[in-house]
Amino acid sequence: MLYFYKESEDATLKLYRVYGEYSEVTLPERIRGKEISEIAAYCFSDRERDVEEGVWLYDDAEGKKPVFVGSTKVQIPDRYHVLAGRYLEKVTLPATVRKIGDFCFYNCTKLYELSFHKNLENVGSDVFMNCMNLHRVCIYANEREKTVLRRVLSQIKWDVEVRFETEGKVTAALLYPEYVEGYNEIGPAHIFGLNITGEGVRARQCFADERVAFAEYDRIFEKACAEESNSVLWHMAFLRLYFPIELNEADAKAYADFLLKNESTGLSLLWKKRKHYLYRLPLHKKLAITKWMIREGYFTRETLEELIRYAGEKQWAEVAARCIEWRQTYLEDKDVKAGRYDFEEF
Repeated sequence: MLYFYKESEDATLKLYRVYGEYSEVTLPERIRGKEISEIAAYCFSDRERDVEEGVWLYDDAEGKKPVFVGSTKVQIPDRYHVLAGRYLEKVTLPATVRKIGDFCFYNCTKLYELSFHKNLENVGSDVFMNCMNLHRVCIYANEREKTVLRRVLSQIKWDVEVRFETEGKVTAALLYPEYVEGYNEIGPAHIFGLNITGEGVRARQCFADERVAFAEYDRIFEKACAEESNSVLWHMAFLRLYFPIELNEADAKAYADFLLKNESTGLSLLWKKRKHYLYRLPLHKKLAITKWMIREGYFTRETLEELIRYAGEKQWAEVAARCIEWRQTYLEDKDVKAGRYDFEEF
């Protein structure tokens, strides 16, 4: 990849623009031994920026020393594409990054996933403006640690799934539903009152000292059932049951009851609803989820038979074969004692 950057007073680097060959990018922690500590304003946005002074250019493919170019307005090799706007789809920030500048991902309309580490401390304003496809955020941290998640979520009003990952394994995950803000006129004096629709805004307030408050999150589910779609509710319930961090018995029952009453929703999200991000998961992850649902009793024989028929219609040989195998193992062999499935691939 090719990087434009400046060196800060503390000898760390501030990244201004990135070029590469692929739409999914994992930034390095260092360039020539110096840490990348900040992502500049508009770095990945579709807005053209010309930084006039103090800019260095480094091409990691050539392995040469960085070149002082003085401006970002230089000739770029044809093999590279600017990683910005509609071209960008997935970004992983390194553990060294502590700050993201204003409008950093402005108009990245195809960006669907962002990953960052617990070391991130400062998030600018309007960072995710018009990133309407950003439906997954991954944080490399323990779910009980302090992070900037609350501040990140305050800038994402649409549905977004948040995952906590440590040592290569997902340890917790939550869905934060969409919410909508609007203003209603009150009376003839043209006074306007803020109107917020959706439980997503309440879910985004479930924090204590910058840590996720899981019990508070669980308490919103009852009211969410009256306001949110079955797709959103199924996603919320599934994640809480699979990663039951601080989940009490009563809330677990409420989530389980919902899954049992809405099997068709889960089947549709995983295998039929093409535009949903659960459908777009890799095959091995969708199979892992399906196996867990069957094993735990949330997909019954009727639902499994429907999936087998559907897989046959779509000529998904592996899906059909695995489902037939699981039907024998979990629904027909009464002597099998089901232990908990280790969902490492999720």
